[in-house]
Amino acid sequence: MSSPRGWGEPARPSPPPSEPAGVAPTAPRAMGLGDLMERVIGSIRTVPRSTWLVGAAVVAVVGALELLAARVLPFGSLTDVVLGERFGDQEWYEQTGQEVRLLAASALTSALTAVLGTVATTLVVGWTARALVLHDAGAPARIRDVWRGLRPRVAGLLGLVLLLAVVVVLALAVPVLLAVLVGAAAGSPGAAVGAGLVGLAVAVALLVRFVPALVVSLPAHASADRTGAGTSLRRAVALTAGERWRLVGIWLLTVIVLGITAGVIGSPFAGIGAAVGGDDAATWSLLGSVVASAVTAPLGALVLALVHGELAQRRGTEPGRQD
Repeated sequence: MSSPRGWGEPARPSPPPSEPAGVAPTAPRAMGLGDLMERVIGSIRTVPRSTWLVGAAVVAVVGALELLAARVLPFGSLTDVVLGERFGDQEWYEQTGQEVRLLAASALTSALTAVLGTVATTLVVGWTARALVLHDAGAPARIRDVWRGLRPRVAGLLGLVLLLAVVVVLALAVPVLLAVLVGAAAGSPGAAVGAGLVGLAVAVALLVRFVPALVVSLPAHASADRTGAGTSLRRAVALTAGERWRLVGIWLLTVIVLGITAGVIGSPFAGIGAAVGGDDAATWSLLGSVVASAVTAPLGALVLALVHGELAQRRGTEPGRQD
């Protein structure tokens, strides 16, 4: 026999209010920075091996290759080729030879870091996106399962990141080319500066227009099955429509935070290198960069994968499906 609810009886939960007839449901709210950071921490806690440890391991292996190359490549033979038989002053030869070795080591190390670091970051982004899709679908995000799904996607990922690099380089070349061409034609430094500023505005417009879609296409391609890189890029263009400036703001803040974190992690290694001096200073600096990248690269990949997932959900599609 039921009785009227008394003061001590908890109120029954009321059913959720229904949308009025003829009114479309409210669109999901865009993810803020606080929500993003909370999801990053949550992803690290729920699938740490697939979203953190594997990414750090990939970056560490690539960094070890960079360190090995910086230590064993024959820069001394390059000095001999350039300076060997042209000058007889032994003191000048030794000083100049040391400078050539340092320049060659720096140039080659920078090139290796750029290429290998880009490949490693791309793989970490793809791995993280694939692991999160498996986890969200209720499947175990085991390392073997993630790699099985990611392996056919690797070539497409590298093609997309190469296209991204080409777009960025071309956009950054616009201000320089305009400044040089206009300055040479007009013969005026003021005209060159003005042309450079106009070119800078054009470069920013190009970057904002094309880079968000290219960046989002990386997790889009990694998380989908049986589709080409072109399809992933077209889907990323649709996902980022109307969201470009918000995405640029999120990524700029992410880069700033990760840059500060990398500086804090790498500063002790730089201090040791300054104390040791000599050729080991560059090695300690590179080692600090490797350790910092092993920490920050998985975090950046998580941000990118979570942003892609949020865009896909707000557009009414699943992150792992291509329409």
